[in-house]
Formats: sequence, C-alpha cells, structure tokens
Amino acid sequence: MGATIPNSKQENCKENIVQLISKVTSASHLPTFSSLIKHQLDASMSLPDRTTVLVVGAGPTGLACAISLIKQGVPDIIVVDTLLQGDNTSRALVIHAATLEVCHRYKHEFHSGFYNGTFQALDTVQCAEPLIDLGAKVKTMGIRGRERSTLVSIDFGSLAKYTRYPFGLLLPQNITERVLTEILESLGVKVLRPHTVAGMKTNEHDRCVVDVSFDDGQIISARYVVGADGARSTVRSVKPSTI
Repeated sequence: MGATIPNSKQENCKENIVQLISKVTSASHLPTFSSLIKHQLDASMSLPDRTTVLVVGAGPTGLACAISLIKQGVPDIIVVDTLLQGDNTSRALVIHAATLEVCHRYKHEFHSGFYNGTFQALDTVQCAEPLIDLGAKVKTMGIRGRERSTLVSIDFGSLAKYTRYPFGLLLPQNITERVLTEILESLGVKVLRPHTVAGMKTNEHDRCVVDVSFDDGQIISARYVVGADGARSTVRSVKPSTI
C-alpha cells in the first residue's frame, strides 16, 4: 500500500524541482532548453536546391572527406546526415596509422592531391593531432578466443620505420565525429540534420548532374555525390543504370 505525501511536502518538492531545473538551464556551460529547441528548428530548415559536392553521411569518413575537399579548394559542399547531433553511438574504437597520415608514395604519385581512398589522411587536413590528444595510444593489441587462447596478436610498434604514428589510437567514434564536426564548422560548413536520402537519378536537363531525393520530398541537384552513409548505404545501393 503506497504512502500518501502531505500537500505541503508535495508543494515543497515541486518548488525544489523547479529551482533545480532553473539552476541547470541557467548554468553558463550548459545549453538552455530554448537553445536546444532552436538547434532542432535550425536543423530541419529547407535544404539548398543544388551544390557541387553532396556528402551523404557525417560519420568519420564523410566528415574527413568534406574537410579534405574544402582544404583542397573545392567550393560549394553540403554535408547531410540522417541522425540528429548526439544521437549517434560509438561503433568503432581504433584509428590506425594509415588513417592518421598520408603514405608518401601516394602523395607523390597523385600530384593534384585529389586521391580519395584509404590513404586520404587526417594528418593531411590537420585533424590528427586533436584526435591524438584525446585518445589512448596502444602499442600492441590481441584478440582472444573463448578458451582465452590468443587468436590474433598485433604489434603496432613494428610500423615505426614506416610511419610517425606506430600505434593504434583508441578513441570512441562519437568523440572522433565531434572533433571533426567542430573542424568542419570552423571551415564554414555545417552538417544539415536530420535528412535521409531516399533515392537518386540523373537530372533530366543535365546528364552530368544527379538529383538526390530525400524522404521529406526535398531534392538536391549535385555534380558529385559521396556515399558515406554506412554499411547499408542508400547512395551506394543505387543501380548504375539509373545514373
């Protein structure tokens, strides 16, 4: 049988809760409810009609790609993501040396600096050091089986003569995304959220342009589309015959 709280104590309880909320929302280091609501409204604004490059997906790959393109002088870039800021959880933990710096062999072979693959490095776009400062360096890593027997053993130290980052960097993906998002915004590009790609097709008037449609009916016409929208990518699943 539940206890009955006297009305006077109920009122005191309510007053304490109101005071607590007031203190929390007025703290200088925390966002107020009004600013959070404003952020949600800003995120749901109309999308631009067209762009040169549309990056779909604001995970580490999409963010690093956008930063790289901006630093190489590519104008007019839009980045969209299906999730609201902060809704993503960490699904990856280790950043490898090949991601932290560019391999000199590729750097010299591709004189334009426009090589976009595994060796497109965070160091090239001045993103490595902020991540290293936040992460934990590991020299070795092992994977054990059910019987505690070692299945795989990795010695990152053996990379010392090939890279200046001879370690694995342990850093949750959501922190990596936060750092890269801050760098991207400092370059003048904000991730537009939440916007989910529904399909793509060739523009009727210009075969060098792709019309990317979203689930809310909006369309962006882009000359280039980067599919960085995860393992179940909508962009990468589009049949070539439609583009």
